Amino acid sequence: MLAPLRAGHIPWTKSSIRPAALAVVVNDIVLNRRRTVVEFGAGVSTEILARLIRQRGGRLVSFEDNADWIAILRQRLADAGDADAVKLVHAPLAPGALRGHDKDWYDASVVTDSLKDLEAGVDLVLVDGPAAHLASLSLARYPDYPVIRPNLGETAAIYLDDINRPGERAVLRQWAAEFDGEVMIKYMGGDYAVMKSRTGFHTGL
Repeated sequence: MLAPLRAGHIPWTKSSIRPAALAVVVNDIVLNRRRTVVEFGAGVSTEILARLIRQRGGRLVSFEDNADWIAILRQRLADAGDADAVKLVHAPLAPGALRGHDKDWYDASVVTDSLKDLEAGVDLVLVDGPAAHLASLSLARYPDYPVIRPNLGETAAIYLDDINRPGERAVLRQWAAEFDGEVMIKYMGGDYAVMKSRTGFHTGL
């Protein structure tokens, strides 16, 4: 399903979003005419989504804390001709993103500055960062939704990768308590969860 959006070999790793989950995100963007996409954690998804956005028009903003990884991605995007389709933002990890949240998160000032021109126009958010694979980091992704919420459109969808892990399930419970819409979990379709409004076409696999 993703083959038409691949530019040569894409190095999937154990940390990458599962292809089945990414295919659902792509379906959602196409069928629900998403125009402005934000992702936390750049990688395979960035390459696929940048090509899709370039073909369809729109905006992709991707936040990543690893400067070396950003350099690799910039070169890969440039080689594929997709660099202009994505705003790749280096946002180092820093404390104090949200009051009461003691895990380091992307530098909140960098994130908010990069979102200023989007206003309330974000259609879809893909959360696959920051790293949360260790028990000590299990709630690291909690700020992703509260920080982006003021920029969300009325029919936006928020995808959370790695929902097979206890930390992500705990994060989702906190998000769901603040969200007026539907919350779905897919373990067999790529281990992801999605929060979305009650309008729009459902694209789950």
